Amino acid sequence: FIEVQEGEEWISLLFESGLLIAGITPDDETKLYSTLGPNVESGIAGVEAEIQAPWRITREQVLAHRADFEDNGVVDNPIPEIFAWPGYGNEFSELYNGYPLSVTTFSTIAPFWDSDFDGRYDPDQGDYPILGIRGCLDDPTVPTEMIFYPIIIREGEQIIFEVFLMAFRYDCFAEGTAVNNTVFLHYRFINSSELILEDTYVGYFADGDLGCFADDYLGVFPERQAIYFYNAQEADAICEFGDDERFTEVPAAVGLDLLRGPLNPEESFNEIPLTHVMPIQNGAFSPSPPPATTEPTTIDEYYNYLSGRWRDGQELLDEGNGYDSGEPTDLAFTGDPINNTGWTEVGDGNGIGDRKTIFSTGPFRLQAGAINEFTLGVTFSKDPTLNHLEQVGHLRNRLDTIQQFFDNCFELGDEGTCAPLITSSQELNTPTNNQLLLYPNPARGQVSISLPEAQEGILRVFSANGQVLLQKRTFSEDITDRKSVV
Repeated sequence: FIEVQEGEEWISLLFESGLLIAGITPDDETKLYSTLGPNVESGIAGVEAEIQAPWRITREQVLAHRADFEDNGVVDNPIPEIFAWPGYGNEFSELYNGYPLSVTTFSTIAPFWDSDFDGRYDPDQGDYPILGIRGCLDDPTVPTEMIFYPIIIREGEQIIFEVFLMAFRYDCFAEGTAVNNTVFLHYRFINSSELILEDTYVGYFADGDLGCFADDYLGVFPERQAIYFYNAQEADAICEFGDDERFTEVPAAVGLDLLRGPLNPEESFNEIPLTHVMPIQNGAFSPSPPPATTEPTTIDEYYNYLSGRWRDGQELLDEGNGYDSGEPTDLAFTGDPINNTGWTEVGDGNGIGDRKTIFSTGPFRLQAGAINEFTLGVTFSKDPTLNHLEQVGHLRNRLDTIQQFFDNCFELGDEGTCAPLITSSQELNTPTNNQLLLYPNPARGQVSISLPEAQEGILRVFSANGQVLLQKRTFSEDITDRKSVV
């Protein structure tokens, strides 16, 4: 799911993760729904078609689409990804996806900028995909890359939840920056049933595998609403089984930051913060951990973990492994492993092993038809000058940057220069007196240049120090090149 490059190898950071929703029905029955498991399928309610792959859009595609339309009010060169985007009422869906999108389907499905405000996605009229994050819609943006994946969760034949996952990322020119090494996950979910769930928890399951999965620890940054996995030893272990690559250099640490929890309709729709973090141990390790601390297998056990209790119903305790001794608490391992203060796995000498976690928000009432959300940022630290514990401090600083970036609606601040964000049609660079249009500017990886008319000539692009970055003969109005032009 998440990997980091070391030399020519890609090393795992997270093996598996997924959204969890659980609550109690009026008949006192515990229900559990997840984006992991056999009752999950890709699809959109009301659309009778099998979705083979998610939709992927890049910022460069959106820029090119907008430039095409704004040139003469006509999209002369349709980009298939733009025209296939599953925005509400897209009349081009059958042509590009192979199936129509019902105009009776509720919600916008995938978010888009509605240029003519008619409520429908009309790419031929200049509409384009955007990142639909609540609170940031006044100035909608498009990241470097975003992937939209619709999920249906059923119970029998009945659709219980529609989940719309948007995974996205941003590229910064300064390599190694926190934003440049972060994947954002935005889950928007709809209770499509008539089911009302009391004492509902929305949470997340994460299996942290830092290279070799057999020597990891779990930690929590409570003030940041973030959990993290770090290597229990200075050097990564050599796994005796499995195909996992190991870190031969310094092991990385990975963090999952709850950027925005679900909203509580009973408390003026205020955001519900991180309320519980439960560690999960692999029961196959020797010596065997207490069975109650291993992975849940039943609905009731999952609900216990989501509500801050072990498989057997015992509360989380604030010492050692969290089960054998201590006082009741809500969040596991909230201490500082670098300075060996507070409750940490390394400080308490816990047995190393395969660490997983369920962290959650709640409880609240989830009404039938309710729409809610859950947003995460996943980033890592792998600084070769730091040891396995010092990576935790570096990761903590990176998570602060990610939270600030999200809170500012993806404005970067002092972190560095990222690709400019799309906020309005006026942001496209206006032509110069010679009527030459270059976009995006600044650019990285690909630049497009539009001339006033088709003409033959030589185009040269120079760097600030006079180096020729691009030289080519032109025969048309539009030129695109993938050389790095900054």
